[in-house]
Amino acid sequence: ATWRLGIDEGEQRAVATVANLPAARFTAVNRSGDIREAGGSATVQCGRYSDDVVRCWQPPDAGVPRAVALDTDLRFTRLAYAGGEWCGTTRDALFACIRAADLLSAGRFRPEAAPVRVVAAGVPVLTALVGGAVDEALPTWCGLTQPGAVYCWGDNSAGQFGDGTVGGRREGPGAPVPDVLAWRVAVAGRTVCILTLSQGQARCWGDATTGAISVPPGIGVAPVPTSVVTPERFFDLAGARGGTFCALSSAIQAWCWGSGVGGGLGRNATAATAVPVPVEGTEGYAAITASGGGFLALTVDRDLVVWGGLDPVRASATPFRILRGLLFTAILPGGGEGAVCLRAVPGGTRCLDRRAAVAGPDNPPPLHGVPGG
Repeated sequence: ATWRLGIDEGEQRAVATVANLPAARFTAVNRSGDIREAGGSATVQCGRYSDDVVRCWQPPDAGVPRAVALDTDLRFTRLAYAGGEWCGTTRDALFACIRAADLLSAGRFRPEAAPVRVVAAGVPVLTALVGGAVDEALPTWCGLTQPGAVYCWGDNSAGQFGDGTVGGRREGPGAPVPDVLAWRVAVAGRTVCILTLSQGQARCWGDATTGAISVPPGIGVAPVPTSVVTPERFFDLAGARGGTFCALSSAIQAWCWGSGVGGGLGRNATAATAVPVPVEGTEGYAAITASGGGFLALTVDRDLVVWGGLDPVRASATPFRILRGLLFTAILPGGGEGAVCLRAVPGGTRCLDRRAAVAGPDNPPPLHGVPGG
């Protein structure tokens, strides 16, 4: 006989009997392996594990949360969160999504009952996937392939496809953005920015009303890639919901441009700007991500720094360190509207409520472990 443990984590038991012989009892522990991507809201997160199964969990009041696998035969190769849903590519070249609302059935958290809908087929193999949405608008998704081609689909109301068209929508990737090769891509609302593959130059397209794209007065959209006016060259990039982008330069400094809503530029008393400005402070940064309206960056000495997404609790946009005494080695991709997941030292994955972090360094946000991560 063959015993397959399936997709649920934890200890499992089997009993075998033959005729009147004593029963033989077997115990096994099923572990999902490392977690590759994770994100979501502050209350519900999902992640793609190294076995390409998507599992979801809720932060517990105490202890470690339990990850529950989606009831699907699909195996995901990329996963990202935007606009209230997790979407990703699969091993069989599909683009499929799970709505956050469907993880709750009759008020109970039941990811195993959530329907997984296939949105598009024939999707290219992606090395990265990101998404962004504004309010109740449909998300825009963008992905990169191994040669650096950029594909964008979903909402095109502000020219997010980067092909010169404005309006309409596309269920899955079509043709790549013309004349662009990139190694980083970020989506903030209806604006897309990339870092070019050859030199790390920043280029953006889409909604120009937030201030992230340099266009003549009265122009509201830029449907083709437009260079960001700066001599800086960048190696990492993130975009916040309000239309602010931040990138890390070759000098390990953070530079930001765009709307600056909620202190997203990392500077006090700074209006929207299409020309990148350095965030305040002298930190050196190794990685950056966005969650909701703000940013979280990993310093070269493995501490966490946050800025943006401010509310009345905190009036200053100056970046500050959080969770002092804890060290982190990487920020997991996946995106979110509150949750940020990171690799901690020693091993393991931890997630925090990015919104709670803006209260200030004297009020550290809660941190919880990721099951099996």
